Amino acid sequence: MFFVPILGEADKFKVVATLPVARGYSAWGSTDMGLLVYDCNHNGLNEVITSYYDTTAGIFVVDFFEHQGNNQYQRVFTLLGDVGGAPDVGDIDEDGLTDLVVIYLTKDKTVWVYESPAPDSFPSLRVWGSDPIYSGGTDFCIAPDLDQDGKKEIAVSAGRWDVYECQGDNIYNLVFRTEEPKKPYKQIIEDFDLDGKTEIATGAGPEMCVWENTQIGIDSFAMVAVDSFFIPGRLGAVGKNMDKDEKPEFILGGFTLIPLLFTFRIFEAVGNNSYAQVCSLSFLEGSGPGIPVPFGGSVATGDVNGDSIPEVVFSAMGSMYVYKAFGNDNYVQIWEYHHPWITYSKVKVYDLNKNGYGEIIFSGCASYNRMETVIFEDSAAVGVEELTEQKAKNRKPKLHQNYPNPFSTQTAIRYSLSAISHTTLKIYNIAGQLVKTLVNEPQEPGYYAVRWNGKNESGNSVASGVYFYRLSAGDFTATKRMIVIR
Repeated sequence: MFFVPILGEADKFKVVATLPVARGYSAWGSTDMGLLVYDCNHNGLNEVITSYYDTTAGIFVVDFFEHQGNNQYQRVFTLLGDVGGAPDVGDIDEDGLTDLVVIYLTKDKTVWVYESPAPDSFPSLRVWGSDPIYSGGTDFCIAPDLDQDGKKEIAVSAGRWDVYECQGDNIYNLVFRTEEPKKPYKQIIEDFDLDGKTEIATGAGPEMCVWENTQIGIDSFAMVAVDSFFIPGRLGAVGKNMDKDEKPEFILGGFTLIPLLFTFRIFEAVGNNSYAQVCSLSFLEGSGPGIPVPFGGSVATGDVNGDSIPEVVFSAMGSMYVYKAFGNDNYVQIWEYHHPWITYSKVKVYDLNKNGYGEIIFSGCASYNRMETVIFEDSAAVGVEELTEQKAKNRKPKLHQNYPNPFSTQTAIRYSLSAISHTTLKIYNIAGQLVKTLVNEPQEPGYYAVRWNGKNESGNSVASGVYFYRLSAGDFTATKRMIVIR
């Protein structure tokens, strides 16, 4: 795939905010950065969460910057400690309290969970720790119920793959472990082939591997696809139908040291448990005054230009590149940015202003001993604080027909959202009685695929017949019909 930059787009994205420098802590040389967005204290205002390891003081720093409106941010909380590793955040045990997942920096690393003491506070109490995990590179994430048994997991990759499942309030059990030669590093979770089972796409050394939950409701996983990747796949993201072909993509990235070349590749399903690379691009970095640092890149997806279609944003050290799909699997660069001193960077896309344009959050360790976080927004959106009524009407969500239909054991329900909204997806029988709630949470704009295993709230299989599924997102409601055949 050949990539051609669009000329005349230098001012397409403008800096709308720069977060305060992290209190003078040295971030230079850090490879334990994190970048998240979450409403930790449940006040309707999202926090941008930056984290890094202060190599001088030997302390891990997590800063919470709350969006106050009009592109204004205020540091509202800081967590300090002898922990490290880029964190993930969410409500794993669904008790209404925010959970922050980190790696404890000891000789034998362990996973820790910090929880908020109250719904209107920030995660500061350590409530759980795992068994020691392997040393070396680590990737971990909060998994959205890999086996569809109603319980979220913490998935950890560090020389082996461990899955800890939440069994109750701050209770986690190890339910799966593999020490096979092909061990996942970066974990990208989605039902990529739309077969009703969760896949975990990973970089495993110089290969792309896809693991799949082998049986719904059971914590078992097997490798179902392998492809040569040529470089360690340590960076990744979910695509969420970037080229509008109704297939969720996954992106894997890695690097070589001499020269410092970052390579990203986009994969799509071409059949059940069958995947193909649909594009590839590389960025040569390390020529500026910043000192080259391995692992110094990331990738994120989101709608950055307000057209309801996700773009992909790559960071490689101090550089950032935005690509957009123009047609099936045809990705074109529309913007780039270069910071001369950044040596390690993270990027995230999130609609902080709730105006229909996802901001690009670019956070990095500068080689003059400071942490920098810069927020960019599409020039057309600068000053637009809320989505206008007319534009909202033109950006309606969409509910797709489930597939397969009719079905016997499981089906996938796909939908897209055009704005951040509280979203519910519910199943009803022909009498109008609620059978199962599949989704009930705030969701970002993007493309979603949710599986239903044909069971009700009690875990019992429903009878053959006609059922209806209803999507509600803000003021939008849509209902479609499906058939269960036993």
